[in-house]
Amino acid sequence: DQGEAPGAVPSLCLIPGRAFTRQGHRLGRGHGCYDRLMSSLAALGTTVGVAYDCQIVPELPVESFDRSVECLVTEVGLSSCRSIPSVTR
Repeated sequence: DQGEAPGAVPSLCLIPGRAFTRQGHRLGRGHGCYDRLMSSLAALGTTVGVAYDCQIVPELPVESFDRSVECLVTEVGLSSCRSIPSVTR
């Protein structure tokens, strides 16, 4: 049986999106599923937006219920959305 371990808490959550900003704002599909997930993981693990570099845009509309990711990873590298130096290849 490969069931979930009791009390297991994710330390990293990969979050997809249609577009992201360098500040970690995310454009999803409009249903709020990942915003709700990120709200429940807020104190538990790191949220990482996964995208292609062409999906990084200067700004997006942000609503009060929207949640931001802490880092972005693209084919170019990893960047923090929290004022920490970025790592690129």
